Amino acid sequence: MEFKKHNKGIIIENTDISLERTFTCGQCFRWHESAGKWFGIVNGKCAVLSQLDNGIFIENTDISEVESFWVRYLDLNTDYSCMLTDINDKFIKEAAECGKGIHILNQDPFETVISFIISSNNNIKRIEKIIDKFCVLYGEPIKYKSQIFYSFPSPEKLSSVTIEDLAELKAGFRDKYIFDFIKIINSEPSFLKQVSSLDTDAAKKELMRVKGIGDKVSDCILLFAFERGEVFPKDIWIKKAVKNIYGDDFDEHIFGKYAGIAQQYIYYYARLKGVEYGND
Repeated sequence: MEFKKHNKGIIIENTDISLERTFTCGQCFRWHESAGKWFGIVNGKCAVLSQLDNGIFIENTDISEVESFWVRYLDLNTDYSCMLTDINDKFIKEAAECGKGIHILNQDPFETVISFIISSNNNIKRIEKIIDKFCVLYGEPIKYKSQIFYSFPSPEKLSSVTIEDLAELKAGFRDKYIFDFIKIINSEPSFLKQVSSLDTDAAKKELMRVKGIGDKVSDCILLFAFERGEVFPKDIWIKKAVKNIYGDDFDEHIFGKYAGIAQQYIYYYARLKGVEYGND
């Protein structure tokens, strides 16, 4: 992996990441493509990324930020090909080839918890709509060129929000779960640090103290915000896919420390194949 300065940002060469596959495989909700560029609000600012033949281009950044933030956020130091060497599974090899370039993002825990509470029994378009409204209502405006974006709300900004306020999101039953999480953060400011310090089973149990966080949502949070690559979130797509492929005796533990990326490959493959591998 090599970094090259450009007058508008930094080029990162010799990385296999696919921005399109990474940003559209269900792990994040605030990246959107327009005219060949991916726009997102991360690290307190508007980020603009483009796919290159041998890497990516990040606008409005410098090498210091690439090294301190982007390498970890995009998981650029992980060799995803190791999984294919270590796991002897014909289907996973096929799915991995199909989803080549998917990386597991390392996202902000506070944002990830609320985002996946909102995702519960929901569809992608509605999830994105609710999160966008949440950010407009309680986030800080961020100007990029002629456009205005909004940061994800901070715990401090949400400290006085009421459940009646959250009804404006039109998130349905989820608003009381968001409110419960905000209350926990207000009373236990170190809650997320505590989760981070625990082993995976204990961290999962701690997250499930929050109303609205069950088995699947807690696994998503652990995988996408706490670098717990051994978890295997199971939504309707995954459940149908693994049943069709592996039968009723499927055990995700066969993937070991690669369970999380295996789940992403299966998810991407199942969505691509549609009816054959499970369809909503």
